[in-house]
Amino acid sequence: MAGFSLKTYDLGEVREMEVGWTGVRSGSRGRTAPPTKEQIKKWNHKQKAKKYRRLIEANFKRGDNWVCFKYKKGTRKPLKEVISDFARCRRQIREIYRRAGQPFRYLYRLEYGRNCGVHIHMICNYLEGVNNIEALQTAWHASIKPEERTHGAVDIESLSGSGGYDQLAEYICKEPESDEGGQLHLDIEGLEEKKALIRMHASKNLHYPKPEKKMIARKTVLRLWREDPKPAPGYAVVKGSIHRGHNPVTGTPYIHWKEIRLKEEKPETARRDTERKNRPKSFVESAKGRILALFRRLSG
Repeated sequence: MAGFSLKTYDLGEVREMEVGWTGVRSGSRGRTAPPTKEQIKKWNHKQKAKKYRRLIEANFKRGDNWVCFKYKKGTRKPLKEVISDFARCRRQIREIYRRAGQPFRYLYRLEYGRNCGVHIHMICNYLEGVNNIEALQTAWHASIKPEERTHGAVDIESLSGSGGYDQLAEYICKEPESDEGGQLHLDIEGLEEKKALIRMHASKNLHYPKPEKKMIARKTVLRLWREDPKPAPGYAVVKGSIHRGHNPVTGTPYIHWKEIRLKEEKPETARRDTERKNRPKSFVESAKGRILALFRRLSG
């Protein structure tokens, strides 16, 4: 069935709303010229980054780890050996999480840097009750040769929170730089090895968000094009999240926005406010109220 649809992605604190065309497009309506290869490439990259940003938001939270595993400066290794090293490292990390009684969730990709050589970027859940950087560096050092180890081989930053992962998703989905820039000058041979540099790897225990979808009328789309969307009860539209445009491939309009869950008032806070409001007034408060009322009457 062709027409406009509203897709709602539940990502925890954030809901993402997406209005777009569903079904086979009819001609090139809304498009003045066929899309160029560059337009299609940018659109596909945008959709890929959006997919992984949703995956991050649905599985990770504020305080989780953004990690970079590195070799000693000057180390040059074939990609197959790097993959083998990090497989051993993940087994070591998984055992640490198992002993702590916590699940190990991750998303990672390999990268060759212009100056720092080969390294691995990984997002993983924070390990409670453990020195995370010490545990991860121990696992990494145990997985590589002694001459490849270096102090500070593991860098960790904390994720900032739900709804702010657009730049992170863009970074981990970026295309490798060309050979002209010196990015792929190591032992990279064959299509499969080059594919490994753009492939994302995820643990099997991640939750892949699926949208709730419903068809909407064209007049609703026109209204959303003219006016800002109204949030669902208990939510607020995220400032700066509303985007309108046309799909460069189909020429049809799209509208995206995010809604964040409003923080609920704690029961004890609500109870104290109610008690304060309903408590009997003191003699001083009553007298002050009578004086103010008398002053208003005289002033009138």
